[in-house]
Amino acid sequence: VGVLTCSTCSTEQPMNLCSACTNPNLQLLQHSASCEDDDGCCGWPRCIEMKTRLRHVETCDIGFARKCHTCRLVVKLIQLHARECQLVTCAVPLCLSIQGCANCSDLSTRAGVAPKSLCSACDHPMQELLRHSVDCMDKECQVPQCDRMTYHLEHWTDCEVRSGGGCTTCLRTWAVIRSHARYCQTTPCPVPSCQFLR
Repeated sequence: VGVLTCSTCSTEQPMNLCSACTNPNLQLLQHSASCEDDDGCCGWPRCIEMKTRLRHVETCDIGFARKCHTCRLVVKLIQLHARECQLVTCAVPLCLSIQGCANCSDLSTRAGVAPKSLCSACDHPMQELLRHSVDCMDKECQVPQCDRMTYHLEHWTDCEVRSGGGCTTCLRTWAVIRSHARYCQTTPCPVPSCQFLR
């Protein structure tokens, strides 16, 4: 389960990690996202299997952020695809969302991609981390990425360039805070700029 291997590879590795399988799986991903043949007659091996996984990603109630195993494997492959995709309208689910995400690794700094929000791959964990880090006073905190989020919040407070001036750190922090402010009902809220953004 969760493994797609190419015709020359016999290793059972997750599809985004096997160097022999990454390229064939990216090709399969692109094909399956736009293939209209649902009875397996298109000639592409494992097309139906990939289509099933893509449908799962679009309908899963658990999702990538909450650690659904199937979603994690497929979304990681979609993230690899999104790094190279130049299509204005792409059939691959989440591709454009990931490209426009202000927190997915360096995609937001790609020319022509305006980081506007968080994609579904990172919204939930970022919000939990923000709520934790804003109150965390433990210099030795063991929560993964707490120190990084704390740095981003401190940078957000002190930066003179800011998101309007093109600071990429501020752009990423701004997206997390804005997503938080959309649903926050805490008064007063300790998250910087939250009440201003409501």
